[in-house]
Amino acid sequence: MFMYFPDNYVWSMSVAAILNSGGLIDEVDRACRPLLEASRSGDDGGTEKLYESWNAVATELIQSAEFDDASGHRLTAGQKYYRAGLYLTYAERLQSPTWAGRDSAYQETMDLLLKSAERTGVEMRRVEVPYGDSSLPGYFVAAAGLSWSCTCNHSVERLGLNQGDVVLYGLCGRIGQARHIYPRHGHPWKW
Repeated sequence: MFMYFPDNYVWSMSVAAILNSGGLIDEVDRACRPLLEASRSGDDGGTEKLYESWNAVATELIQSAEFDDASGHRLTAGQKYYRAGLYLTYAERLQSPTWAGRDSAYQETMDLLLKSAERTGVEMRRVEVPYGDSSLPGYFVAAAGLSWSCTCNHSVERLGLNQGDVVLYGLCGRIGQARHIYPRHGHPWKW
């Protein structure tokens, strides 16, 4: 495995996942290079610095996407919103469960991914799946060229890893695989 942070497997695993999900090496390097020293503090040490660094790169992308959007370049804007959401997804995911900014960071990630879907034409809709006396909220992403009533994969929370599945919504749609994604437990989603 590619180890951007030789002394921190968890952080390096996130970098590998980002690169495998459409992150650009230059943007990844700009976020990670300032973190090399902090990465030596273990998996939990320096995670707020990690978020700040990824957030700085995401903020630049969001500003550029907004300019592209205003100029009528929706596809380019959508790709930038996607990468900003991708970077913030993994940065938020590595934070402590008690981190004060967690819910707002998660909501920002979801908002960016929805903007990306709107701009890039990925068909994604919010769904409620009956479960016992209640329901599970989620997203359904139709595979490219297929109807909403096709067979699909269901991704359910797996020890908090589901957020990574959410980020992959665009990739799944491009390879002809429909996907239903359930959010992580405890995160309020605003629609």
